[in-house]
Amino acid sequence: MKQTFALVTALFVVLAPLAVAAEPIAIDTTDASPPAPEVTCFEPSESQSTNVTPTFCVNESSTSGPLLSDIMVGCDGSGEYFSESDGSVTVTGTPEPWSVNTSESDYDSGDWNQSIIDTPEEHAYLEEPELHGDTVPDSTATDVTLHASAQPSSIQNITVESEHPYANNYTYTWKISKPGAHQMQLHFDKLSLANGGDTLTIYDDLGRALVCYGGSGSYDNTDFWTAWQTTDTLWVTLVTDNRYTSYGFLIDKIDCRYEKSPSTEHFAESYHSYANNYVHTWKISKPGAHQMQLHFDKLSLANGGDTLTIYDDLGRALVCYGGSGSYDNTDFWTAWQTTDTLWVTLATDNRYTSYGFLIDKVDCRYEKSPPTGHPAESYHSYANNYVYTWNISRSGAHQMRLHFDKLSLANSGDTLTIYDDLGRELVCYRGPDDDTAFWTAWQTTDTLRVRLATDNRYTSYGFLIDKVDCRYEKIPPTEHFAESYHSYANNYVHTWKISMPGANKTRLHFDKLSLADGRDTLTIYDDLGRQLARYSGTASLSYDNTDFWTAWQTTDTLRVTLSTDGRYTSYGFLIDLIETEEGVFTPSQIPAPADLTLHSGWNFISVPRPLAAGNDTALIFTPVETDGRSIFRYDTAAGDWTALDEEDQIAPLEGFWIYSTGPTTVPLNVSTDPLIPPAERVLATGWNAIGITGTTPATARDALFSVSGKWTTLIGFDARRQVFETGIVSGGSKDYVDSRLVYQGKGYWLHMTGPGTLCAVGA
Repeated sequence: MKQTFALVTALFVVLAPLAVAAEPIAIDTTDASPPAPEVTCFEPSESQSTNVTPTFCVNESSTSGPLLSDIMVGCDGSGEYFSESDGSVTVTGTPEPWSVNTSESDYDSGDWNQSIIDTPEEHAYLEEPELHGDTVPDSTATDVTLHASAQPSSIQNITVESEHPYANNYTYTWKISKPGAHQMQLHFDKLSLANGGDTLTIYDDLGRALVCYGGSGSYDNTDFWTAWQTTDTLWVTLVTDNRYTSYGFLIDKIDCRYEKSPSTEHFAESYHSYANNYVHTWKISKPGAHQMQLHFDKLSLANGGDTLTIYDDLGRALVCYGGSGSYDNTDFWTAWQTTDTLWVTLATDNRYTSYGFLIDKVDCRYEKSPPTGHPAESYHSYANNYVYTWNISRSGAHQMRLHFDKLSLANSGDTLTIYDDLGRELVCYRGPDDDTAFWTAWQTTDTLRVRLATDNRYTSYGFLIDKVDCRYEKIPPTEHFAESYHSYANNYVHTWKISMPGANKTRLHFDKLSLADGRDTLTIYDDLGRQLARYSGTASLSYDNTDFWTAWQTTDTLRVTLSTDGRYTSYGFLIDLIETEEGVFTPSQIPAPADLTLHSGWNFISVPRPLAAGNDTALIFTPVETDGRSIFRYDTAAGDWTALDEEDQIAPLEGFWIYSTGPTTVPLNVSTDPLIPPAERVLATGWNAIGITGTTPATARDALFSVSGKWTTLIGFDARRQVFETGIVSGGSKDYVDSRLVYQGKGYWLHMTGPGTLCAVGA
């Protein structure tokens, strides 16, 4: 049968006499003028051993219920047994704190501590037992065992007193010593000082004045304790002037503490109240923890220089309470600290005391960052002295940006810094900072590293990154001549080529050009790499302009380079028109070349449309000075080069290699026969030399639509510089994206994974 024993405030106790030998207190007098009666030693007073005879009762169900009989069998603190049958017991003992426990086989045991200093009647009760099945409670249960033991009181009676009344012009010092004590306090039965200059001062064993009573006006107080003092010796000095006298003083008790800190079931606890001139450190350790915080049930510090300081395992002061004015707080947590060990130091001066502190809970984090379903997230709140880096990577991305659901940083020493994959600092947020729902600038990288670093002062929410946005192409798809992303990215460099073959002069029209403050630039070069124009902001001013033309440039090819630093971004640019001596053109209005322009060296060429009969053979290349070199076509099926004869036909969709000793122009006579069907060409597996048809540039994706899924790579040749261009990859990204433009009149190498038929586009 499961039963419980409930202990109430006035609990059933058996007091038993226990002889307690009080340790002597040495009380000496120091001779000063005039002499005082000599007091050299202390013996416990008679009042200390005066017994009390309380009566204790056990009731049924409640303290007012009927007495239970036949239940009292006990053992007192001296080991002698007693028994009663009427539900009550009277025991004689000394006025001490008593420890009591009760037990019975069918009941839970109970424990109780209380100081008994008079002759009360105390009551306890047994609760009705919890029923199980057919079991019936037995209200006449016996064999309840009671054990009582006296705990020696730390308070002892002494007598240290002045004459009553004291004399004028009197100075005398009493020494009160308790060897082995760590702290002491004195009890005054009475202290009365006359108006004027009469004082009673208490000193410690180092001669420090701990408290002074009197000195201005009269002083009268009875039945009070001094503050606790950290010493085993106190000196009490009475000094009087020659004007008035009064009762003086009587010190009748002394209390001592023999340990530097009290025994406790909690993580750390001071004495209540703490002592003056006291310094002690508690260690709270949780091996394996990465972060810790402490919960104070209560922290109360007196006005003045009393402090409670928390240090980490490296000796860094993390937080300090008190130090100016009083401090009172209850039921609060400290900030999180990055450590597995905290040291709590209470340091007091000699003026006032207060409750002290009680730390009843410790919370720990065992991981450096919290588990999260988001790209990156700190703890909320983050810890002091914390450094951690989150890696956010998106393979294949050319540019990235992050979205913060929230970012909150405490003081200026707390920072969140974002770096790219090369370790370059991209942006740094510094506290105090509070922001929600915002995107970072675009960054040119596929990996971003987010680093939170905090100092040891204050903490805040931290951050939550909930989204990542990526661009997988180096440039955006566009219907214009050239266009950046809006906004462009930091640490970005790209060059757009704008060509009008055969033009003697060109200029560009910007729908808009906007560059951020600093070192972001847009530079225009000619086909020889000479700088023609440069646009940029200044250190304090951005560059913004709309609807404007560049100056005329004597070239048919312009290269536009956007270069940005790592600080700020802006709109970028959009070039929507080009002008030559023949007029203003949009991309869709650029005509196919009427002629083929050849440069010195090898040229990779094609014809954009079917040529007129009689003007469609290799004879059209007769004016070209080839330095004796042949004109070649490539047979993919045979894997062989073939030199052209004069009568070989020159048709669209095929690329030809021709050498020229210098710049020259090959006129084209395009067929106007409306009945000629669109050109087609069968391509073989492997590398094929092809051309592009139509009247305007097209994307590689569109020009090769008829063989989509079968081609992998397209490579052009820059005859001006005699180098192959960067390849275009089907479904590619960054520099290899298949949205790049291809041009009529040029030849291209096209790699096929299988046979297919290439069809003309736009003609």
